[in-house]
Amino acid sequence: MANKETQTSLSPHSTRESGHDSASLRTMFDDGDTYDVSDALESSRESAEIKAERSRSPNEKESLIEMPRNFPTWRKWVITIMLGMMTICITFGSSVFSTATKETAKKFSVSSEVMVLGVSLFVLGFAFGPIIFGPLSELYGRKRPLFLGMFLFAIFQIPVAVAQNLQTIFICRFLGGLFASAPLAIVSGILADMFKPVERGIAMAIFAAATFIGPVAGPIVGGFITTSYLGWRWTEYITAIWAFAIASIGILVIPETFEGTLLKQRAKRLRAKTKNWALHAKAEEKVVSPRDIAVRYLLRPFQMLLQEPILLLMTLYVGFIYGFLYMCFVAYPISFQEERDWNAGVGALPFIAVICGVFCACLIIVAFSLTRYRTFILRNGRARPEERLIPMIIGGILLPAGMFWFGWTSNPHITWVSQVISGGFLGSGVLLIFLQGLNYIVDVYPTYANSAIAANSFFRSLLGAGFPMFASAMFHNLGVNWAMTLLGCLTVALFPVPIVFFIYGPKIRSWMPVWQSEILKPNKRGAHVVTDCIFICAGITFSLWVDFGFYFVKANSVSWRFPLNFQILMSLMVMSFVMLFPESPRWLVKRGRTDEAWEILAALDDVDSQSEQITLDIRDIETSLALSGTGSWKDDFQTVAWGINCNVVTRHDGPRESEDHLP
Repeated sequence: MANKETQTSLSPHSTRESGHDSASLRTMFDDGDTYDVSDALESSRESAEIKAERSRSPNEKESLIEMPRNFPTWRKWVITIMLGMMTICITFGSSVFSTATKETAKKFSVSSEVMVLGVSLFVLGFAFGPIIFGPLSELYGRKRPLFLGMFLFAIFQIPVAVAQNLQTIFICRFLGGLFASAPLAIVSGILADMFKPVERGIAMAIFAAATFIGPVAGPIVGGFITTSYLGWRWTEYITAIWAFAIASIGILVIPETFEGTLLKQRAKRLRAKTKNWALHAKAEEKVVSPRDIAVRYLLRPFQMLLQEPILLLMTLYVGFIYGFLYMCFVAYPISFQEERDWNAGVGALPFIAVICGVFCACLIIVAFSLTRYRTFILRNGRARPEERLIPMIIGGILLPAGMFWFGWTSNPHITWVSQVISGGFLGSGVLLIFLQGLNYIVDVYPTYANSAIAANSFFRSLLGAGFPMFASAMFHNLGVNWAMTLLGCLTVALFPVPIVFFIYGPKIRSWMPVWQSEILKPNKRGAHVVTDCIFICAGITFSLWVDFGFYFVKANSVSWRFPLNFQILMSLMVMSFVMLFPESPRWLVKRGRTDEAWEILAALDDVDSQSEQITLDIRDIETSLALSGTGSWKDDFQTVAWGINCNVVTRHDGPRESEDHLP
């Protein structure tokens, strides 16, 4: 019988990287032929449900009630609110410890700067969420990884609450942040499963508001808990109780929404009812290999970050804003508790103004989505990604205005009312820039949205972890007024980013494709060298932040043990993924394994292995290998000598000498 293929109602909506692969219900037999499902089901006298299923056209699958896009509106918003509550809970846990730094510093005989690591390590855990929970959400659906992370986050609050040493606090805070990153990595995917673009903009505004309300509410609640008879340990107990309660309710309210998983479940039910074990969804045929995961969540995000100017600049802007948010948890206590002499509870109340600003920003985004953005879609059929940047530009004006206002009204002789009101501008600016920046990234890279967001999440989490480490020294040495002025000037310097993309974005997107090959073209190598240097500088800067924080640990071995062990941890994480990297095509060609090199180049470039592009790449490699053996030993020696000379010069240039020898 001739092979026939008929797609039925088990086809997902799209073929994008988010995991919505094209799927179908098919009948496979031992001889390898694929038969029309309708023929197989007719011959087996299927149940009424299967007959109804057979009668549907491929497009009528969207009417299936279990598909998330077809949930009743009220159910979608109940799920969205529940996801928002989970997000508030885990982000609350990230900052509530900031009010306990002074108490824990006294208990463990270290400086407050060291205890800021309790916040920084938690946020650092956020950086690794997409790497872990992104693949899990594609392999096992949204629900199981979401609640696995939520329950483990709740569990790791308990060791912190009963800790008797710094090591327990720091390790468990990091692990708590790691598992708390599950909602941050998965919630946006659930919203994309349920909502269409206009509605999704409103739902994402709620999610983003929850992302900022949680950390801002943490110091308010934590301040009153710490100053009460409960003490600092109850900041963790209450977080654990809240997390267990929210997770227990959420597991009953939030269903599975990932279409690939839903299609597999539906096929399983149909097999059980019809006893036709050949029925299956195409999603069941696809096996996600460790290499696929490595490319999607480890290689491609950083490759895009280094090679895509839109992603790089937007990530820098959004990351700076995210780092500033966590810097506020150090700046506000200095300004209101130390300079105005308020206690920890009352001194955290000014954060309420920031929350009000976040709500105002949500209203702006909702109004924009329902008016200009919707009108643009109705008029043109789709919206330009650059339309997302209009609220972001507004936020770029509000945020530096709030910074300058906050800084120059921080003098205790000036009424506190004005300084508190400035927090509304800070909250509005932060949310508008953060949310619309992420929306723009998703719209610009729809096919590789997961990879782009993973790169953004990793980078901004590093800044969110690093900024609090130097915030205390910065605000104490410069003063609140000049420290905020410096931050305001940096924000103004980043302000042109959305304006440039709003004007020239379409042109930039037309000539900046997503490069995926590990073989660099000659005209691109300079850009890679520069970006490599940027990350070297970032690594050195981060290490200096850690060293600076532990400098204040006196008469305690943790001052040198933790920095040493932390770099070992980072090295082990890198080493664990090295074996997943594809082999170098150049090395394979040199060893005569050209067929393997051909396949790797095709996979990296995402093209057919018979593509002319791959043929040209292989030819270039063979030409390069042929020429590599034609030079003399003098040429090789001269090249190596020049390389050594350049490295010696860079190690002893002015900035390096100043760093090493100045007091």
